[in-house]
Amino acid sequence: MDSNRVSKFTLPTTFNEGCINPDSVDDFSMTCQFANDTFKDFLKAYEPYQWRPSPSSYAKEWAEPQESFGGLLCKRSNKRTGLPLITLHDIFKQFQERSAQPLPDYANDALRVAFTLCSEMGDSFANKKERSARFNDCVSDLFCGWDPQTTVQSKSEYASGEVDFTLKGHRGKDAICNLAIREDKLELGDDGDPYLQASRDYQLLIHSYEDKKNNFLHTFNFLAIGAPMFIICDQCLRLLALSTMRMIVSLSR
Repeated sequence: MDSNRVSKFTLPTTFNEGCINPDSVDDFSMTCQFANDTFKDFLKAYEPYQWRPSPSSYAKEWAEPQESFGGLLCKRSNKRTGLPLITLHDIFKQFQERSAQPLPDYANDALRVAFTLCSEMGDSFANKKERSARFNDCVSDLFCGWDPQTTVQSKSEYASGEVDFTLKGHRGKDAICNLAIREDKLELGDDGDPYLQASRDYQLLIHSYEDKKNNFLHTFNFLAIGAPMFIICDQCLRLLALSTMRMIVSLSR
């Protein structure tokens, strides 16, 4: 449990209307029992946040934690739905307006990458590593420099995760915050749902940024604008790319 959060919880010193001085064994026992019961209630309320599964476990057994108070707002199940995107940030309204307009010239590179993915990624691959390498080749004109096997951990959570691939933005030669995270699966149904796994990765990643936001200005600024990030799920014939922000799809705080 996060020691910072626990330190803010103080055991009660009163019982009913008056303050109990433990002058007798009965009074002392009553006070301790009241304090213990209160602390148990606190732990029960905090448990959905503190003991969330790791991303890989979440992908396989997501139904129960998703139904809890701390479930991710990502429409798995359907009732785990947040507010409409256009109400949360103006960028989604702009996207909706521009999606009906003719594509700009610089979209040609993206269309070529999309065509290549459709042509190449339907093949059968011997293993996940081979599949990931092919994916990297297909998107290299748009996204290159993927970092494999990035560990994600936050002081505020018990569980940690390991993201298949991350793509960082750069300022000069310095790598700053992640622009994209990606989970790859060899075939449909292999090791659970990559969408839930990647959503949980994103949640952990944002919590880890919050741990250090006061130490790095670029992290503080990144969180201040909503932590925009691409979440990419690569699984057999399906490719799901989600442009997401901290306040929107993937987080339930």
